[in-house]
Amino acid sequence: MYDKKKRRIILAAMCIIPAAIIIGLAWIVWGGVSNPAGRKCIGEISMPHGFERVSVEEGSFGDYLRHVPLQRRGAHMRYYNGKIAYGQYFGYAVLDMPMISNTEQCADAVMRMRAEYLWSIGQYGRIHFHAVSGRDQKYSSGADRTSFENYLTKVFDCSNTTSLRREMKPKDIQQVAPGDVFVYESPGQGLYGHAVLVADVAYNVKTGQTALMLVQSSTPALTMHIIRDIFHPIRSPWVILNEASDCVVVSGIHFGKDDLREWQ
Repeated sequence: MYDKKKRRIILAAMCIIPAAIIIGLAWIVWGGVSNPAGRKCIGEISMPHGFERVSVEEGSFGDYLRHVPLQRRGAHMRYYNGKIAYGQYFGYAVLDMPMISNTEQCADAVMRMRAEYLWSIGQYGRIHFHAVSGRDQKYSSGADRTSFENYLTKVFDCSNTTSLRREMKPKDIQQVAPGDVFVYESPGQGLYGHAVLVADVAYNVKTGQTALMLVQSSTPALTMHIIRDIFHPIRSPWVILNEASDCVVVSGIHFGKDDLREWQ
């Protein structure tokens, strides 16, 4: 009797464990409802318990980012060709900002957000980005939206994580603010660099901890989205900085503390 019962338990485990693994993998690849609370913009997303958003000047880049609209609850991240992307779980919320190019990848999305802010406040002369060659690519067509998007498309073709990192100024991670960028350049040999935008920052006065909300695109070109904190899904999308660590882990990607940059 005991042996039969034991065999049934073993057989049940042999069925349940693979099923659980398959379900777990399916959840990671396809699961995770985006914008679960149905927030309308970045600034409406709740903070972790005990945290408060850092102050930003009205009309600043940080203020602009908090007003960036989000797609509805359950919206999917999509590739440039409109197909639903794999790994939906890694996107906490999708930005309501359609892509303008099939090359709009990680560094491009960061540059676009900066350019969109400057364009929105009429600071056209401040819109410029370095090409990989070092050439300064300046925008000179004013409020014309078509010219603006054509300019950005050309920038995407000539710039990447390497040029973005080199044109930005290194910043102490303890001074991180909305609008800063984590970026590392490609180490070469067919490997890619990566860049993510600090969309918002919150601080806990009691514990001294800093929480970050991060936005990215990816390769192939993907709709911009807030990154889900896969290691702490309950407090997601906020990533808590660990002063004892030498890196910031974002969706499994490691950024060193010296990878933080600010606009000059």
